[in-house]
Amino acid sequence: MCGRFSLGADAGTLAAQFDLFEAPAWTPRYNIAPTQEVLTVLGEYALPLEERAWPSGVR
Repeated sequence: MCGRFSLGADAGTLAAQFDLFEAPAWTPRYNIAPTQEVLTVLGEYALPLEERAWPSGVR
């Protein structure tokens, strides 16, 4: 099991969903591996999304 996933929402949808002031630079991806960076919600209250990768030892 490789744990791949997808994030098919476009930047405008993500901005509306997370109440962001501006849309992130994001293109939908449909085959994200655990070692690749992906947009991450860091908290609440209109914080920016950042690209992060899962640490290698996390399951």
